[in-house]
Amino acid sequence: MSGFDQDYFDRVTEAVQEAETKTAAEVVVAVHPQTGSSRHVDSRFGPVAALTGLVFIVFNPWTVHPPALLPLEMAALFGIGTLGCSVCPPLRRLLTSGKRRGRQTEATAQALFCEEGVANTRARTGVLIYLSLLERELAVMADVGIVDGCEPEAWSRTVFELRKIGPADDSAAALIEGVRRLGDVLGEYLPAGEDNPDEIPNRPRTKR
Repeated sequence: MSGFDQDYFDRVTEAVQEAETKTAAEVVVAVHPQTGSSRHVDSRFGPVAALTGLVFIVFNPWTVHPPALLPLEMAALFGIGTLGCSVCPPLRRLLTSGKRRGRQTEATAQALFCEEGVANTRARTGVLIYLSLLERELAVMADVGIVDGCEPEAWSRTVFELRKIGPADDSAAALIEGVRRLGDVLGEYLPAGEDNPDEIPNRPRTKR
């Protein structure tokens, strides 16, 4: 999670605290290096690498490979392809459809919404921002108090802008700015009252 170190998460925590001083909503941020497992992608790329190598070995005019070595060479290419894909996030993204990445991100966000207690605030005003770095996808989950309390067009516009953080060139900076903008919007429609307890810890949820 390059750029997403402890100092950075301290700044995200401060942004969440600042946002919550303006609104009765509870804002929770989660940042994961990836959503779910991508082993199926790695295992699919291994055969592609082996097949490509086989075609080269058979048809290239410069070298001749003893037939007895072909099984070993294919096994080596399979392993190299699988391992190479596992350590190359851009390649993993390339081999996964945008629709699948979006579904996985939404499903994980829905699970975290319950696991982290965002659905249990007393006024049903919890909001979860979930960023998956490998997929470069961001999902927003809001409880009914947020949806009912905000003007629909303004909330839809806010979610649309937040989702741009996922594919942003500098998603780290964009996330902090997004939390601040979210605080401004929620402060307009769900302003903080005198009784405004901090119901959920503000530090981002991370997963190594």
